Amino acid sequence: MITIVVSCVFICLAAGGAAFCFYFMLTRAKESLFAAEREVSRSRVRLEAAKKASRQAEQRYRKLARDLETSMSATGQALDIAAGIEDVGRELRDLTTYIFAPLDAPVPQGRHIKEDDALTAQVSPMEIMP
Repeated sequence: MITIVVSCVFICLAAGGAAFCFYFMLTRAKESLFAAEREVSRSRVRLEAAKKASRQAEQRYRKLARDLETSMSATGQALDIAAGIEDVGRELRDLTTYIFAPLDAPVPQGRHIKEDDALTAQVSPMEIMP
């Protein structure tokens, strides 16, 4: 009878130990599952933050591209105006050279002189005045 009691005690202890091990394994698995769920939720938050940052960077890129296009257009217009100013400056320089040149100096040839007027343009103003 004692052997039966002892064997029952050992069986109960073994069953209790098995139940404790099973409970311990389930607890660890549950903790691992909760840890994995936390990591998944953190990863989702990081992914959303990365998508938001990507959208903001794309918006900044598009704005900078528009600004660059506007700047290039304005630069082209400014260069056209500068070329026009340079042409006017050249014509003004030729005109002042013509006006302030000595009377016996040859007349400078330029775009402002027509071929029909070439003969009259070479006549000195003193010859025209009586």
